[in-house]
Amino acid sequence: MPQMAPLWWLGSLIFMFFGLTILFQILYYTTEISTLEKFNDKITFFNFWPI
Repeated sequence: MPQMAPLWWLGSLIFMFFGLTILFQILYYTTEISTLEKFNDKITFFNFWPI
């Protein structure tokens, strides 16, 4: 279907965007933990969401 092509492109673009944000979240989280070398109770997954 030619009508579904823009929708598929938009969906793949959003999927790639979320994948990259999650990847950078994990990288930032691991580097932050390795530099601190201690676990803080206030550190949560949602603190690094708006990168």
